[in-house]
This record gives sequence, C-alpha cells and structure tokens, in this order.
Amino acid sequence: MEDGSFLLRRSGLPDVRFAGHVVAAVSSKADPPQKRWRNYAIYRTKSGKLVLEKEGITTMPGEEDRHKVLILDDLEAPSKEIIKFFGRDSLAKDLYADAEISDVEVIE
Repeated sequence: MEDGSFLLRRSGLPDVRFAGHVVAAVSSKADPPQKRWRNYAIYRTKSGKLVLEKEGITTMPGEEDRHKVLILDDLEAPSKEIIKFFGRDSLAKDLYADAEISDVEVIE
C-alpha cells in the first residue's frame, strides 16, 4: 500500500494530520445521493499507530457534519477498541470484513 499524507477533521477538537495508508474504508453513500450518510475508515501511520475515523455527513439545512477520530497508540488488543469505536452496524461489519477483523462469537 502506498503511503500518503492525511488530514482528518474532528468536531470540537483540533484536526489530525499524519502520514500513512488506508487499511480499510467504507461508506453508506448511495446512488442516487441521499441527504445523510456515514463514512468509516481505518488508517495505519508510518509509525504503526492505528487511526480510526467516523464521519456523519449531511446535506440537510441547519445540520452539521460530525467527525470523530480515535488514535490507538497501544496495539495490544486493537480489535476490541476498533469494535468499541465503530460498533456493530452493517457498515461497521463491512469495514471489519475489508480490514480482516474478526468479530465472531464462537459457541460449542
């Protein structure tokens, strides 16, 4: 994967800039366009940190886009933190499949 430079917006906090690459990214934006959609992405920085991005985008008058970013410095159990951040909706499950993250309950 080719490294690039990224600038991620954060609502109510300073934006985040880093060099790295996209691990996985998904969007609920459909064609034809809708008034609201979500974008989820996982990045890996050049130093090995994971950066998680969750956006809620709107074209509705009076509404603002929502931007959340989580930086994972401790990669001891990243899957748990990733799932906690994105949740388990269908878009998140598509992201996990692209990133090869397993979120399966095994029973016997």
